[in-house]
Amino acid sequence: MMGLSSRPCIPTMLTFLMLLQLAFKVSLQEGPNREDPRIQKLIEVLDHLKLQIKELQDVMIQFKGTTINILKVLLGPGGEIVDGKIFRTQKNRGTFQDGKSGCENNLALPRNDAENKALQNILVQPGQKAVLGITYNAAENIFVDLTGQPITYSKWARGEPNVLGKNKGVMINENGEWQIEDRELDSWTIICEISI
Repeated sequence: MMGLSSRPCIPTMLTFLMLLQLAFKVSLQEGPNREDPRIQKLIEVLDHLKLQIKELQDVMIQFKGTTINILKVLLGPGGEIVDGKIFRTQKNRGTFQDGKSGCENNLALPRNDAENKALQNILVQPGQKAVLGITYNAAENIFVDLTGQPITYSKWARGEPNVLGKNKGVMINENGEWQIEDRELDSWTIICEISI
């Protein structure tokens, strides 16, 4: 059984089929029997296959757009879709631990500007902050995600990161900037991250 990371990518498979079709057609057209009626019929079949693959690619693009629009409607104002991820707020506010358990260890962690902007769009109330899925590894003096991997993107506010220590966590504010705060306060907005 294939894992999620090894599942085939349909657009890539369709592109591969188009290239295979083209290579096969070229080899038939340049072969010694290119005037054979059976070869000509096979070339016609390959041309028809190319059209069907193109139509399937167009349908896949429409399907993706429709699916994203449906998800946006279902998510409502507390959710955003970006880069193959859904960011969705939990109903209740809470602590870092509440977020980890409520999101099944998938607290939001932006990995680029678009994802950071999506989280900022969710935080619409003045002073609203959300806890991020980041911890501080004091032994190595680095920030890591919830799997222990170093973070590769950050959007620190001026003067941050500072005041590292026990019970400190990384929050994102309504301006999209990251700050160090007490993660045990139970007033943080909790945003879960779901890969799609």
